[in-house]
Amino acid sequence: MKTKIVKTFSRFYKRIFGIDLSGEAETFFQNLLYVFSGYGLFLIIGFVFQIVSGRVLGPDEYGKYALIYSISMFFTVPMLLGFSTALMQRNSKETNLKKQKTNISTAFFTVLLFSILWAVLGIVFSKYIASVLKIELLFVYEAIALAFLSSLNTLVRGALQSLHKMKKASFYYFLQGLVLILALIILLLLKNHSHQAATISLGLGYLLSFLPIVITLRKYLKPVFEREVFKVMLKYALAGVLGGLATTVLSQVASLIINHQLNVTNVGIYNAYYSSSILIGGSISAMFMVVFFPTASKIEDKSIIYEKVAKIIPYLYVVGFVIMVAVSFVVLKLYGSNYPINLGLLLLFALAAVLSFHYSIYAWTFASEGIRGNFRSTLITIIIAAVIVALNLIFVKHYLLYGIAISVIISYLLGIIISLVVIKQKQNF
Repeated sequence: MKTKIVKTFSRFYKRIFGIDLSGEAETFFQNLLYVFSGYGLFLIIGFVFQIVSGRVLGPDEYGKYALIYSISMFFTVPMLLGFSTALMQRNSKETNLKKQKTNISTAFFTVLLFSILWAVLGIVFSKYIASVLKIELLFVYEAIALAFLSSLNTLVRGALQSLHKMKKASFYYFLQGLVLILALIILLLLKNHSHQAATISLGLGYLLSFLPIVITLRKYLKPVFEREVFKVMLKYALAGVLGGLATTVLSQVASLIINHQLNVTNVGIYNAYYSSSILIGGSISAMFMVVFFPTASKIEDKSIIYEKVAKIIPYLYVVGFVIMVAVSFVVLKLYGSNYPINLGLLLLFALAAVLSFHYSIYAWTFASEGIRGNFRSTLITIIIAAVIVALNLIFVKHYLLYGIAISVIISYLLGIIISLVVIKQKQNF
């Protein structure tokens, strides 16, 4: 079966690029298949989780869950501090076992320390945070717990990917999804129909996939902390941490603004549209980047990548948009009658999903160039994040969820245009 898929892809590859599939490209595609097999199942389970949560809990409780998740993502940025990406970028090119151990151990203990530090700070200032965001104090505590588990889970998963262990990474994605949905079903059967059914399930998913990954990495995790390795990764990480914050703003700030200016029920409805479109596009993008980023990091001449991406983009917009519209419609139907389908809104969110995927290819390719490229990617992402915040604040009161969708579209379009200008300048240079 796998051989047939590879052969089909080989014909498709030759038709687009006009050359036969190289050994490196075939390896890339096979790794992508491994990731899709595990992460694809995780993605499907994740959307079943979202749909069941939204349908059973209703827009109000589902909105609370979405709000807590958004806050947790903001805590994750300083906890993780970009070390997962820095580790993948540095370690994916390393073949020396001792150096691999040093890289992974140094990154792990750094993230553990930062996670504890920011969790404590979050608890100390929890009342202030709750007051500013107009949320319950309990929501802040739940967000901190999720962020702590998510940060450690992301780091060890990044370590697996840096070692090119795609089969194992794929399996642990599936395991996380399995725990996630089973925990939710059990809690719902126990008549827990509050937002905590979703947050507890998510936390268990993080924890019970983190622990076996740590066991898998036991050969690489040693009580080692190399200062020079820390400095090098910190430089790369700091170049990207603002980008990580900007990316979080792009994906999560809308929930905070909607809750602040409208109400938590609208957060729930927004999250249904977001999950059925942009989140799906982002998840597919994440699967692709799991393999693409380590591979791109090894390729010195990035112009090869840009040329191939340019040939794929027309297919992305034509085929991708149609698929996204169809998928979004089906998913929203599954959410139930509490989440009314608005065709105009659906089309806007589907377009936003395609645009976000397009931009992510450029952003990750820039990041694969090293510190300078990561800084370039970060700068562009910061610009579009600032634009999306400003537009959300302007549009949400007057145009409600339409304003959110339009803000996303304008922001990603801007990011794509800036990226193309940068690529053109690099090629001319």
